[in-house]
Parts: sequence; structure tokens; C-alpha cells
Amino acid sequence: MYVRKIGRYFYGFYKASNSLEEKSYPLRVEEEGQAWPNLRKIVREIEDEIAGIVPPREVREAMQRPFIEFIEDFIADKEALQRDIEYYPKMKSRLLKMAKECGWETLKYVTAKSYMDWRSNHSKGTEPHSAKTLNDHLSHISGLMNWLVKQGTIQANPMLAVQKIPLEGNQEENNRTISFEEFCNLLAKSPEYRALVYHFCGTTAIRRTETLNIRWSDLVLEGKRLCVRVRAKISKSKKFKELPISKGLAKALREYKAKQKDLSKPVFPYVPSVKDFRKDLVNAGIPLLDEDGRQLNLSGIYSPQLAALKEKGNMRGWEASTYTRRIM
Repeated sequence: MYVRKIGRYFYGFYKASNSLEEKSYPLRVEEEGQAWPNLRKIVREIEDEIAGIVPPREVREAMQRPFIEFIEDFIADKEALQRDIEYYPKMKSRLLKMAKECGWETLKYVTAKSYMDWRSNHSKGTEPHSAKTLNDHLSHISGLMNWLVKQGTIQANPMLAVQKIPLEGNQEENNRTISFEEFCNLLAKSPEYRALVYHFCGTTAIRRTETLNIRWSDLVLEGKRLCVRVRAKISKSKKFKELPISKGLAKALREYKAKQKDLSKPVFPYVPSVKDFRKDLVNAGIPLLDEDGRQLNLSGIYSPQLAALKEKGNMRGWEASTYTRRIM
């Protein structure tokens, strides 16, 4: 270990205990008396890192960065890989909300305890999250932490100590399915585009993110075998599936298609928001909660009976709807 003046400033030279190579370190001082303390500080830090007493400098510096920057980098990396692109905006939204509610201003505040405290608060109250939703949040933050480990940003995932909530016995859940009569009223009272989306989702049971990625080439609207083909790339299960659609839905989709100028775009540019869905429920006289307190959401409108309907007499409440008259 020694110091040498090169040009205007002093440099320190040192060979670490785990290396055969001597390295130089800029000390940024002009006096030798100031150079030695600076070099000793650098050497002490290097040897402490080698002994495992302190984390590497890169890790220590990362701990001071705003946590939302890591969220942005993580999502951008996943989207660049073209994996489940439609899934990541929701993940990002959840991560940002967790970061705010947990007080994760920087990486050093992300701990298992802070997450478990947050989970405990959101598992009770007037609008508790379901066990599945809480487990999804854990998967999101754990996935981000694993990504940071692979990047060398942190040494270990702090969420490894957190267990998922067992789903068995927790799935009665806070959600309910819509009745057939309610579904008919929803289509009758909703604006035309939203009614078409509800009809499509309700009779095929296709998920929201899958619906947003359906293209016209995925639909067979003529012939004997009317169906929608869900590509493996957009399917949550990553498996191709072919789902039958009713003649009424096929007719409505054909007429909707005739009005579109660009058939290269997805069939449905958007799925009704939670706010619009609840507004349509009110207009249709459908309560958001049933007598057991279970909530109705968009994923609960699957009504297989509708796909089999053939007689107009069974379509109670639909006669006054422009949308209904068109598909009958």
C-alpha cells in the first residue's frame, strides 16, 4: 500500500487480500498528508466488503435510490422481453401503490415486516382484499426483488421469508356471479359498445386482458363453427383455446366490424372501467353487493345460459334495447 503523486493529485495503490492484482485509486488531494487517510479509508472499506462486514458499494448506493426508479426499470425490462405485455401495467400500478402505502421511499425500507403489516391492514376492514389478490401483490414485489438480485443490486430477496396465504377456505369470496336475469338487464340498459363487451365476456368467459388482445383474425363469424380463437401468446394459461360463440353475438360482431375503419387494430380498444361498470349496474337496477356482502365485478358476469338462448321470449327486459333488437 502506497501513495504517489501523478500530475496535480495523489493516487493510492493497494492489492486487496483476495487479489493478486494491484489497483490504483484516485484520492483527489494535492498533499501527501491528506492522501494517506483517504487511502486507509478506501482499504478499510474494501477489506470489510471482502469479509462480509458491509455490503458492496454498489448495493449500498442502490439502497439510497428512490424505489420507484427500480419499479420503472423492472417493468421496462419485462416489456422489452415482450412477455405478457398486457399484464405489466396492472403490476406496475400495484407496485407503485404498495410503495406509497408501505413507505418504501428507497430500497432500504423494503422489508418483509413492512409488507406483512401492509397485508394485515388490507386483509380486514370494510373492503378487504381477497387472499388471491394479496398473494398476487406478494408475487409482484417478490418478482421485483428477485430481478434486483439477478442484477446484483441487492444480495437477497427480503420477501423470501413471507408465506402466501393458503387459498383453501379463503375463496368464498368477496365476489359473486351475476344471475341470468341480471345479465339480461345489464345488456338492455348499457350503452351499445359496453353492452357488446359484456355480451362477449359474459358468453365466452374470456378474461379482461385476453379480451383487449383479441383481433378480428381470431374471430370466426361465418359458417357453422362460430368461435373465438384465443392465441397462446395472449392466453393466461399460455395455451391455445377455441371458444364457441352464439349466433346472436356473431351477428352483433359482424355489424360492429362493418363500422370499423382499421381492422388491424384489436376488436375491443378498451374494456369498461370499474366506474363505468358500476354505473351500468345502477342503471340496470343490479345491486353491487348481495345479501352476503359479496361484490359483483366484471369477471363475475359469465353467464353460459345466454349463449344457448334462441327464443326472444326468454330475453326478459331486452325488448326496449337497440342492442338487443339488433342481435335477435
